[in-house]
Amino acid sequence: MLAVNWPLWKAGGMRVGAEVEKIMLQSLGTVPMQTPDGIRALYRGYASGKAQVLIMAGMLSRIRPRMIPDAISASVPSRPTAAASVAASVPAASHGPNTAANLLDKVQETLIQTVSKLLKVKAEVIDVDSELSEYGFDSITLTQFANMLNEEYKLDLTPTVFFEYTTLSGFSSYLLEEHRAAFASITVPDTLPADDPAVRKTEQPKAAEAVEAVQEEPLIRRKPRGLTTFHEAVRPVASASSSSMPSVPPVSDPGIPEPIAIVGISGMFPMAGDVNEFWSNIVEGKNCIVEIPKERWDWTKGLADIHSKTGVKWGGFIDGVELFDPLFFGISPREAERMDPQRRLLMIQTWKAIEDAGIAPRSLSQHSTGVFVAAGPGDYMSVVSIAEGDPQAMTGLVPSLIPNRISYALNLQGPSEYYETACSSTLVALHRAIRSIRDRECEQALVGAVNLLLAPGGFKGFDAMGYLSPEGKVKPFQAGADGFVRSEGVGAILIKPLSMAIRDNNRIYALIKGTGVAHGGSGMSLTSPNAGGMKAAMAQAFKDSGVDPRTVSYIEAHGIASPMADGVEFNALKSGYREISASYPSDALADHPCYIGDLEAGDRPWGSRFRNGGPSQNRAGDSS
Repeated sequence: MLAVNWPLWKAGGMRVGAEVEKIMLQSLGTVPMQTPDGIRALYRGYASGKAQVLIMAGMLSRIRPRMIPDAISASVPSRPTAAASVAASVPAASHGPNTAANLLDKVQETLIQTVSKLLKVKAEVIDVDSELSEYGFDSITLTQFANMLNEEYKLDLTPTVFFEYTTLSGFSSYLLEEHRAAFASITVPDTLPADDPAVRKTEQPKAAEAVEAVQEEPLIRRKPRGLTTFHEAVRPVASASSSSMPSVPPVSDPGIPEPIAIVGISGMFPMAGDVNEFWSNIVEGKNCIVEIPKERWDWTKGLADIHSKTGVKWGGFIDGVELFDPLFFGISPREAERMDPQRRLLMIQTWKAIEDAGIAPRSLSQHSTGVFVAAGPGDYMSVVSIAEGDPQAMTGLVPSLIPNRISYALNLQGPSEYYETACSSTLVALHRAIRSIRDRECEQALVGAVNLLLAPGGFKGFDAMGYLSPEGKVKPFQAGADGFVRSEGVGAILIKPLSMAIRDNNRIYALIKGTGVAHGGSGMSLTSPNAGGMKAAMAQAFKDSGVDPRTVSYIEAHGIASPMADGVEFNALKSGYREISASYPSDALADHPCYIGDLEAGDRPWGSRFRNGGPSQNRAGDSS
């Protein structure tokens, strides 16, 4: 038995372009293997008697030190360390024309000129702090960029380095840290024209004759003033160390976790373009449930009697779900069309929540910031036609990538997680965000939730199960309750520890003192409510908060408007309240009214159901 580690074959099914072949030769000394060479190598491998052989094609003198460095260590005479070598060949930072600051500026200017020549982009519009992808770099041009630098400065860069250092600013710092000697004598004049002989009086050649013209202006060019794009607004002011532990202020009482402050909020709901309009609708008791708009779909299709009462005709719908400015977020219009509207709307609301908090978006990347998102699977895939093999289809439609898109756009390095736990999704996402802050995985977090109704499939399924109200009116905890009404909603909040919010002088909307999550385990059925799970979540939340349950004056319930389910939930609240209260002193407050509220629709049909998924109540989430 012989195991062979094969290299890239010249005539094989996996092939690379000329630029990649060039970088393989420069960095490793390898070339794609010709078929006759491969066959001969195979026979030699069999004849070697070894169980495993590595076969490479190229320049042995360059391959050996790369692949078997220990084999040549004994034959290499001792020499000064890399740091000593650099120190001997590079003038001290405080001497000569190339001080540390000047040398960094000159390396950045050279990189700007190289990028300008390679991509045919005017040098004056290239910003060293912008992402390379903003200028149209792809895998091919990144390979060409690396090859140009390798040829001119005798380096062995590979394109993967640009995925770690994604701006010219960061990349230039890397070059001076790892390859300073190669750039020690670089000279970029401030005023001399490119064809002046003095420009080329240097021992090292310029990168692909990149310096063609240098105008009388600062070495590091910035973009002209104009409209601020999303990427410009979130660009970090200074690089933050992603490896450093978040500095969460200590809590005053180690026995009780520090409260979490909500400092920014934004949302859209049926007949409410923002949270202020949403609150006005609540105060006014406005009915925001309507028949399904014709622009969504024709709900009468397939119904034998459209005059009969049916739950598939009612819902709460957001206006303008198709509106999105892709260029603001650095997204091409073509990619935006393939992106689930749930993702687009949540990106908008996340941005607005940050604005509402009065925080500069770029400052978020200076702190470990997590993103926790609750969303359903989405209906968009069933209403759009995506060509087979479209590379942007999956990245735009998979809901688990929603938080990743937000983290990517905002340059956030904290946890980025997706949750779908039916009706408890939003509370579970919030619970995990708070736990992540308390476990020091992040200092602050963005929590968002979104639910859009874009296709009739979910309506038909829930109606067949008897869950939808035929009248379009939700009446939880009331006689005559006959089901819920599906509705849309999208919202986002920014949360951080209370002490941090006070230190940063943030406006504080509310405090979250405790959360709990539990499952009821086995029960009457998979979708039936389970009082045990509800009480367990309540107990966790109260224990986490340190709040005496007899001081609570408002409880927001699930209230799915099913006589059986509402009864189980009401009894769970009562018995859970008694059990939890028993652990507190009997001389606590005597007057403790308890009101039951509802997230879906309440006593009036104005509410919006924005906890995602169906009415499975075996899962429980609670907060206080």
